[in-house]
Formats: sequence, structure tokens, C-alpha cells
Amino acid sequence: FLKTSGLVLTLLLVSSLSLSAQNDFPYEGPVDVPVFSFQSVLGTPVTKESLVKNKPVIVIFFDPFCDHCQQQSTWIAGAIEKFSGINLLFVTWETKEETMKFAEKYFGAVKTKVVPGMLNFSLDTQYKIDKWFGNSPVPSIHIYGKDWKHTQSFFNETAIEELLKWAK
Repeated sequence: FLKTSGLVLTLLLVSSLSLSAQNDFPYEGPVDVPVFSFQSVLGTPVTKESLVKNKPVIVIFFDPFCDHCQQQSTWIAGAIEKFSGINLLFVTWETKEETMKFAEKYFGAVKTKVVPGMLNFSLDTQYKIDKWFGNSPVPSIHIYGKDWKHTQSFFNETAIEELLKWAK
């Protein structure tokens, strides 16, 4: 019985470690902001060239129905003034209608506090975010400094201070 219990315990431990390793999602994306092409909810293209130059870039892959994404957006919207010099690009696979509802719910009241062009809600209609930015489960946050070099990625809710620390 003890040998069997020990074997079961060992298998459970190995399985647990294996599952936690699968959730670590090491960054395997590009060093620089990649060439990409999303469609804004307004129908205009959002590309690397459309971002405000010499400003940090934060790409947030989200789903409007994801509780963690909603919490992250609540935190960002509540501190939007701190993001005034940062390109914020929210990207989703969801529909235009659901994305617009999400944007209005979490960021509707803060639009006047954002530099035009620096808060974008976009659709990845080509399903290429993983190709362009590396592994991107929801939520994923890829941060590039003002030199547009990758500084950090997060794959969960992340404190505002932590995001701003890496967006230099």
C-alpha cells in the first residue's frame, strides 16, 4: 500500500509541475515591435506605422468576456493619465460590436484624457497575433520601450506600476 501511495503521490506531483510549466508561456516573440496589421473598430488599419513614434507600446490581447481582461482594463482606465505617453493597443478576435461595447464600458469616460491615436481597440481578423507578437493567450500584455524594443510580456492580470516600469 505504501509503495502504491508513494507512486500515486509522485505522479500527482509530476503532473502538477507539468501543468504549471504549461502556464509559464515564455516569450518567444520579436525583439522589436513587429510589422502587423489589425483593423480598428472604426474600420481603419492599425499598423506599426500608425503608432505614435518614440513612445512606448503596450499591446494587450484580450477577450471582452474574460474576467481577467475586464479587471486589467478597469485598472488601466482608472489610471489612464499615467498612460498618456504610451501607445495602448487592445487587440481581440471578438466581433466589432462586442469590442466596441467593451471599449465604451471600460474606457468611454476616459476618452478625453487620452492623446488621440494612442488608445486603439482593434480586431485581429487574420488571427495572426501569435505570429506577430509570440504566444498570446488572453490576457497577454507585450510591452515595448520608446525605442520599440521588447522589454517584458505578462500573461495574467498585472499591476499598473509593473506595466509602467517596463514601458520606458
